[in-house]
Amino acid sequence: MALWIEPWGDQLVLPAGAVAELRASGPEGGDLEMVPEEGDLTVFAWPGSTLQVFASGSLLCDFSNPVPSVPPGMSVRGFLGLMLGSGS
Repeated sequence: MALWIEPWGDQLVLPAGAVAELRASGPEGGDLEMVPEEGDLTVFAWPGSTLQVFASGSLLCDFSNPVPSVPPGMSVRGFLGLMLGSGS
């Protein structure tokens, strides 16, 4: 399974049966947005947040640069879709 972490654009490939733990922190009112697709999961963080990904108790990735702001009323997913033309 591929786990895509946005807006950082990183991909983690997890073996079958692996369990990933995502720890996000940032401004209140934000949520991770998860979009499952066949064989993939894309996770979108919210503006101002940071994210850590763990598997089997080990830190795999530390996204410590906060997500930049997006236009008012837009999600990170919507903004990336608009900029990259993905229709998300």
